[in-house]
Amino acid sequence: MRKRTIALVAFLLTGTLFTACGSESNVETATSEFSEEADTSAEESPADTETADTASAPAVDPEEEYKNGYDYLLYYDSEINEGTRDYPVILGFNYPYKADSKNNSAFAPSRYDFDTKYTEVIDSVPCLATDYFTITSEQYEITSDNKLIYTAPNFPGEQDDTDVEEKGEVETPYGTAKVYFAKTHEEGFDDRCKEVALLNTGDYTVTLIWGSSGDLEEYSGTLETLIPLVFSPIEVSDDQKIQIDENSISADESYSVLMKTGPYYNDKVTVFGFNPIPESENWYGSSTVTAADGSSKKFQMKDRNRSSESDWGKQHGSVIVTYDPAYFNYFFGGRGMVTMDEKASVETPFGTAKIFYATRQETVFPESEEVAVINNLGTNIVIDYCPYDSFSDGTYRGKLEEIIPKLFN
Repeated sequence: MRKRTIALVAFLLTGTLFTACGSESNVETATSEFSEEADTSAEESPADTETADTASAPAVDPEEEYKNGYDYLLYYDSEINEGTRDYPVILGFNYPYKADSKNNSAFAPSRYDFDTKYTEVIDSVPCLATDYFTITSEQYEITSDNKLIYTAPNFPGEQDDTDVEEKGEVETPYGTAKVYFAKTHEEGFDDRCKEVALLNTGDYTVTLIWGSSGDLEEYSGTLETLIPLVFSPIEVSDDQKIQIDENSISADESYSVLMKTGPYYNDKVTVFGFNPIPESENWYGSSTVTAADGSSKKFQMKDRNRSSESDWGKQHGSVIVTYDPAYFNYFFGGRGMVTMDEKASVETPFGTAKIFYATRQETVFPESEEVAVINNLGTNIVIDYCPYDSFSDGTYRGKLEEIIPKLFN
């Protein structure tokens, strides 16, 4: 059995994480539809928020325990696992790549899901691929006959027929993570493969899962490489941090798309509002994560015609408006995976939007995007323009300078 020791410094993940994940040119359609469906499943409901409102505070103060270098906190939800109302903090972690993220609770998340999109070339055609990463304190275990099962007593359910093969160990600040290659068998379908790690912290077991939208047929060791990055604290000095004006501007509820945030369902405030761009009948908007109050956490405008031959889509690409911290942390959190070059600024009803030319370094080929950030009422709103063919040629085209004013027409 191989054993690796964690180095508490961030380093670039090898191209393994971004190896081609499919063999057909329709990868973009399949992964986009899957991602939107998965995002929608994370919608808040009144039932979810009632639990958050009435739950007691965690026993450990997250600010004191994990303020040095970690962006996310993982809790143990004993209401799920044991039927009691207790939410202790287990550990802090970072996710170092550009990703959509969702968690299962606004109060004390015991599960986070990230999906990282990037471009790959199949038969000379750029296609969208997606990798998935999950970290959870929900109870999983490996049985004596090498099966991966979900064991939460309140939700026994029907277990997947998943075989595992142990592949190695990784030492972390929280304990030893044992890594497995898992294959789930389902009648009438090809096996679904993923890499799984069980981290025993002493008091709790944390499960980490990595998978791909394409065909994962062999063990790649990606999770072994990812785990040290996840648990490496990020230390950024004040002079390295981007300077963002902090605005306190009330949002006009008349905008078509509203973004509200806050600790609990009844305490949310509107931090941003805008109107989808009526640029063309081909450009449509989708709110992929919508709360029960009708507000959006992430809104994307993109070409309705997903054909790789769509000239309109190639010209306009897509625009994402979000306050998802995973986006802000990736671009502005000192991860070292992206270079940022400030290019322009645009005035908006919510303050000045600073625009940057961003080059992603962690992908197989460098990819470029234009990224703007506004801070209003303590929330960082990111506006991300992704060209259709995002391979970087080093040319800044000023697309957000044209697009942002149109959001407020």
